[in-house]
Amino acid sequence: EAMNDTGEMFREERLIEVLNKNPEEGVEERCKNLFKELEWFVNGAEQSDDITMLSVKLNHIQTFECITVYPDLNSTNVVSEFLDTKITRTQVSKKTASKIRVCTDEIFSNILRYSKATKADISFKSDENLITLSFSDNGVQYDPTKTKEPDISLSASEREIGGLGIYMVKKSAKSLNYKYTDEKNVLTLTFDCQM
Repeated sequence: EAMNDTGEMFREERLIEVLNKNPEEGVEERCKNLFKELEWFVNGAEQSDDITMLSVKLNHIQTFECITVYPDLNSTNVVSEFLDTKITRTQVSKKTASKIRVCTDEIFSNILRYSKATKADISFKSDENLITLSFSDNGVQYDPTKTKEPDISLSASEREIGGLGIYMVKKSAKSLNYKYTDEKNVLTLTFDCQM
């Protein structure tokens, strides 16, 4: 409702336009930049109403079967809690639950450390026989199914670094499928329920 010296109002459309100028800016920066834009607009006109600003950053968004996180160290705990809730509700065997946790830790760690992703979705679906776990991120395109398998007959000191985690995921899951679609890496794993 702020007005300039000609009586024109700032209006909601202008507010949305200003907020959408730089979607990557932080919450504090966003408020400061909006205030600067407001000052420029009113151009010295007398303040007609109070000015209150609140900007909120969402660290994750969760639906029944999916969680969206902004990959950082804090998001690891959020993903673990989401997964633990799903595993408990599904009542899978301890062996399958352990496989799911290990695979999730490996895949999400790779997204966090190497993908340069700014957003990741993890979904968990189950039916009577199968659990489907899917990871989607907007990071650098990378197909882990094409990773060269490590020579596990060699000792750790003789083996090349890398590939062991994905190898473990391949051996733990019933299936592992990758696709790159809509500029996103999508990795889908399935596990037998083994109730």
